[in-house]
Amino acid sequence: MTSTPFLIRGHHLSVYAELASWRADPRALARSLVESRLHERQGSEEKQAYSQDVVGTTQEEAELVASRYRTLFTTFEELGQDDLIVITTGAKDGICESCVIGDHCSNRGFEMAAETEHGALQVYESDFQDMRSISAFKKLAGRLAAQGKLDPELGSPSIAEVPAPTADATPILKAHKVDFEPPLQAGAGYVKAVLSHWGLAQQLRY
Repeated sequence: MTSTPFLIRGHHLSVYAELASWRADPRALARSLVESRLHERQGSEEKQAYSQDVVGTTQEEAELVASRYRTLFTTFEELGQDDLIVITTGAKDGICESCVIGDHCSNRGFEMAAETEHGALQVYESDFQDMRSISAFKKLAGRLAAQGKLDPELGSPSIAEVPAPTADATPILKAHKVDFEPPLQAGAGYVKAVLSHWGLAQQLRY
């Protein structure tokens, strides 16, 4: 059992679903992701900037990113059933840390203070993309449990720690009005079981 939680940023759940559903192995998935970013070098100015931010400008940098991905995805595959996974909102995960530059991962937009049943929590503008994926994950898990397709022995997720907002944060008085979802934590066995059915999540996202 690992002592450090494995982080997955919400909008990266679909990447790990490729591994959990056995549609790709770490090497093939790493290669596919890097090739997609390299292809964007021929696209619009915006896509070229994104490609450079992720895989750099040289073949050596792209190969470094692919190597980091392979290591990361192999670690995910080797997680034991009870190893802790935290699905984050905004906080960087291993995919973010694999970038050559990674500015797009760090730029979270303006800070907000979401008033929730758990008190005032810190939220950034870009976090809502992660929250939508967490919402889809929760809905999918609920459906699988109702259909008896999720082993109860795998446990259930709980809310992970969220920082309190700073004094400069823009207040959101009713967090449920903006589809607020806090980060989740659960055992790797639970997360992998849900992600193995991720194709269904697209039907439940909104």
